Amino acid sequence: MTETPQIETIGEDEGERTVTVLELFFDLVFVLAITQVTSFFAEHQTGRGFAEGLIVLALVWWSWVGYSWLTNAVDIDDPPTRVAFFVAMAGFVVVALATPKAFGDDGLAFACAYGVVRLMQPALYARGVIDRPEERAAIIGLLPGFLGSVTLLVGGAVAGGDAQLALWALAVVVDFGGPLVFSVEGFHGLARDSYSYIHFFMIAGIVLSALGIKTTLAHTGAELDVVPAIALCAGPALYLTGHVLFRRRNRGTSNRQRIVATIVLLALIPVARSGVAGLLALTLVTAVLVALVTYEMTRFREARDRMRAASA
Repeated sequence: MTETPQIETIGEDEGERTVTVLELFFDLVFVLAITQVTSFFAEHQTGRGFAEGLIVLALVWWSWVGYSWLTNAVDIDDPPTRVAFFVAMAGFVVVALATPKAFGDDGLAFACAYGVVRLMQPALYARGVIDRPEERAAIIGLLPGFLGSVTLLVGGAVAGGDAQLALWALAVVVDFGGPLVFSVEGFHGLARDSYSYIHFFMIAGIVLSALGIKTTLAHTGAELDVVPAIALCAGPALYLTGHVLFRRRNRGTSNRQRIVATIVLLALIPVARSGVAGLLALTLVTAVLVALVTYEMTRFREARDRMRAASA
């Protein structure tokens, strides 16, 4: 996939390879799904709608990131694999199209299509690592999580209402918790944490930032409601949190200026809700981010120059 470095599951290192057109097209479907999630947030600006949007976002992200691992472990040019990949991609398209009404009339369509996407993943993995017993055992170990989450989603879609919200939230926990509970030894811990879990903070931050900016620009002179105010300020804070956690996990160090910026952004939430115009709130958020970028450009200029000189 385009956004995930070439991290292999355990086994021999096959080195870098060219991203295929099929993978790029799958990425485009993911982009469609993300835009649909942003629209979902925009159309459900209540506390419950916010919770539902986060659940849908988590499910969309987790289904996509699984395939970013998959395409680094299997031969995507193998004809049967390509056919199976197209089936999974078709399922993901349905997931994207059903997202706006996932907690409504299209809940069952979303759940069933998600089930196709998720269950095709271990099938493709099993074919791709058939001659690598250790990796195959790791995939088999993940099956309880796959089956459990899909069952909860279908059950929730059938039940509807509060039961759907509760069961789908539990499905997210089961999905995200699977690699932590089952078959952890089958994957590199570092890559799993960085590109599956921590990266989600950045994606969620981008989606919430888009929601906050979109709502603010549509009503520049009006006071922001609770959800847009949280999205506008907490979105970039969540994105920066992902960066801080990524550095901590991979280098064991802290990025103090981004931690400070995150705290300041969160502190702006009550300011954005204090009756000020939305445009002023957006200006304050922008000022914090500009100050952060300016500081980092000045503080690390010499280090960047050395890196550029070394790579020239």
